[in-house]
Amino acid sequence: MIQPPIHLIRGQRIKLSDLGVQDTLEVTIQATGPQLPLFISAGWTNAQDKALGEHTLLFAGHAPSVAGLELTKSGPLEATFKIALNLAPSAAHKLVFTLAFDDRNISFTENARQLESGFVSLSAAGQELARYSFSHADFGLERTVMLAELYRKEGGWRLLVSGMGFYEGMAFYLEHLGLSSGLLAPLATPIAARDTQVLPVQTPGANHAKSNSAQFKQLNLPLEWPGAVVPKLPGGLTKAVGMVLVKMFDGTVASGTGFCITPGGHVLTCHHVIEDALEVSFRFDGQEEFRQARILISNEGHDLALLWLEDGMGHPHWLPLEHSQAPELGDELGLLGYPMTGALGQGVSYSQGIINGVRSREGISFLQIDTGAAPGSSGGPIFRRSSGKVLGMLHGGFNMGDRGMIVNLGVDLRNIWALGWIRE
Repeated sequence: MIQPPIHLIRGQRIKLSDLGVQDTLEVTIQATGPQLPLFISAGWTNAQDKALGEHTLLFAGHAPSVAGLELTKSGPLEATFKIALNLAPSAAHKLVFTLAFDDRNISFTENARQLESGFVSLSAAGQELARYSFSHADFGLERTVMLAELYRKEGGWRLLVSGMGFYEGMAFYLEHLGLSSGLLAPLATPIAARDTQVLPVQTPGANHAKSNSAQFKQLNLPLEWPGAVVPKLPGGLTKAVGMVLVKMFDGTVASGTGFCITPGGHVLTCHHVIEDALEVSFRFDGQEEFRQARILISNEGHDLALLWLEDGMGHPHWLPLEHSQAPELGDELGLLGYPMTGALGQGVSYSQGIINGVRSREGISFLQIDTGAAPGSSGGPIFRRSSGKVLGMLHGGFNMGDRGMIVNLGVDLRNIWALGWIRE
């Protein structure tokens, strides 16, 4: 009588001998989701989790076999690996199965939350013995997920359902294994069709160099809030906001405000905040460490700059941009920023007001607002208090002196679409 497969859970370990497996088995990985180009791989590693060489890692759609490992079925979202444990390299300690997104795409909007469903199935002699099922609910913003591994222990082989993930994609995983990301080159064709862009390599201290429109590819934005839940306003927005710290060529340091707009760590701020910067770093509210940032593209006339956090770790909190509803007179607004950090400290500040006018200077739209602001708040998100969506970014203000008025201006973020930075 054929027994149904054992249903495995994340973190479970089991001896292959307990499943009746001797030396030969098959592992099948499948995933479903909307337009999900994935790298599915299996590779031998040593006890230090390093690859035994570039020829011991097998990509679905790449080489058909390596030592003790053969790809018998391959598709965009599936792969079946036939494993002969008796032919495993002598130095092999683990056989690790992963799925990953391509982190050469600077949009970084593809992540495990787009996985609708999937499974890892273990079979032998034509019979399915065990299965681990997963969905987007099991993960966060990871772009690489180590689904399972076979490992040696006490003279035998065991299975671990790891389900571990990290924010970086396949290129980072290759680096983790001690391999070159050049191994991805044979797989680049379907990825390139998605209009991706490899970031230029920059030397330390050279992130002041501006990318131009010929080098920059449009950015995909998340269509909803993290976890599809609108946070409590305004306090729930602060996790996506942070301080931009700028080191100038003359050694002086200045600061401004920025906010994250993608899970991949893309940050918006003002051009004048990072203009002529030697180095730029960013720290999210409530965190202690600054993270190195790269200037992807900026525009002086619109006072816009797009940064990217170079560690590739991304960020689990971001702010959606308002695009469908134009700003109107009287819209109730909130503003988050880091004003006068020398006097007030480095915590985020909140103020609120309304739109007093939608102005145009040299064909560029700006918002006249009466929210409180001070130096250091430049680049802070201006959001609708009704929805939390960001429709502007603090640009600066004019002190009318003896006329008793302070007029603050915000960048109208519709300008980003006008510049072509965002994909519709």
